[in-house]
Amino acid sequence: MVARTWRGYGAVAEAQAYPRHLMQSVRPKLEQLAGFRGLYLLRRRQQDEVEFLVLTLWDSMELICSFAG
Repeated sequence: MVARTWRGYGAVAEAQAYPRHLMQSVRPKLEQLAGFRGLYLLRRRQQDEVEFLVLTLWDSMELICSFAG
C-alpha cells in the first residue's frame, strides 16, 4: 500500500468548507478509481488559519500516477 499526501490551508471562518467538499464531492469520485483504499483527513488549527493534511491510500504508485499525473 502507498500513501499520497496533500496539504492545504484555509481561513478559520471557513474551516468546515474543505472537509465538506472532500467528503461530499471528492471522496465519491476517488472511490470509483481502481486501487483506491481510503483516505484520512487531519486538521490542525493555527493562529489565523487551519491546516489540512489529506492522506489517500492506494494499491500502488502506478495507480496514484494514473490519478494524479
